[in-house]
Amino acid sequence: MTLRARPFAVASWLAIAVLTIAMLAVPTLTYVYVRERVQLGSQQSPPRLAPLAPALRREFTAARSTPSFVVLGYHDVLKGLPRRDPEEDGRRVSVSVAAFVAHLRMLQVAGYRSVSAAEVADFVTGHGVLPRRAVLIAFDGARWRDWSYADPALAAAGFRATIFIDPASVRSRRGVSLSWLALRAMVKTGRWSVGVAGTRASVAVDAAGTRASALLARRWLPEGGRAETAAEFQRRVKAGVDAQRQTVIEQGLPAPRLYSYPFQPRYPLDSARLAELNGTVTAGFAGAVLSLVQDESADARWVAKRVLPRIEVYSSTTDEMLFNRIQNLAAP
Repeated sequence: MTLRARPFAVASWLAIAVLTIAMLAVPTLTYVYVRERVQLGSQQSPPRLAPLAPALRREFTAARSTPSFVVLGYHDVLKGLPRRDPEEDGRRVSVSVAAFVAHLRMLQVAGYRSVSAAEVADFVTGHGVLPRRAVLIAFDGARWRDWSYADPALAAAGFRATIFIDPASVRSRRGVSLSWLALRAMVKTGRWSVGVAGTRASVAVDAAGTRASALLARRWLPEGGRAETAAEFQRRVKAGVDAQRQTVIEQGLPAPRLYSYPFQPRYPLDSARLAELNGTVTAGFAGAVLSLVQDESADARWVAKRVLPRIEVYSSTTDEMLFNRIQNLAAP
């Protein structure tokens, strides 16, 4: 080979090497891109609402002078709601994206600032303060629609939210549930915090195999022919919530600081049982949100117990109805 031909040969080998690397890399990069798009899903622009009626705007604006801290509980945001019996709408927990956008507009006009789970955790533990009018927007579950529909609405309003997840319900494929990849992407936006949602698993409570909530009931121990003691119950519950928390951390998400009880208003807890359960839960979490039979504010009485009452939002809840519920919260 001549000296003149050698540089050409070297260049040819380099070109072949670059082409080979490109051929190997492109499928991988394409797979990663497609995987992210499939797992995250597409986002839908929030709908444009008709101008707020002047009377409502004045009513919402007038509330700005009153200090308030509320927790709003959402479960699912849908593009539109199917036709169903209107009587059922009073307890359906799915809301339309248009209703969610209207709720956010009401909160803006009423002077609310959304707060993160970390801000609330610091407040509950006495290490921080909240804005004069603060709202914690909470989502229970890990549904992909929280990203597709709720996130664009939050971004447009400049609001944040906290999503409470049971790690056992998180999936690595697109479907009803979000993936860990999607949750990490949501946290990176700065709009989302992640908390832990209590398990809905059940345990046997007697020799006949009757089952009840694993968070509320004493498990039956067949080997001893008896139910768990209070100490055994507390150890089991603590081990479970600690494992949930650790799973979230191992998935590359910030350590969750708030917990959400998976109970609906029709499942009230008496004060003694709540105190026992909450003492166990808050050994690893700053505080916990809980739905009550009657709307209540997250006042000093509850904060001292490290419990945050949550206002459940239903499909029939308009912006005016939600405003009135917040303004007329039950007195302590």
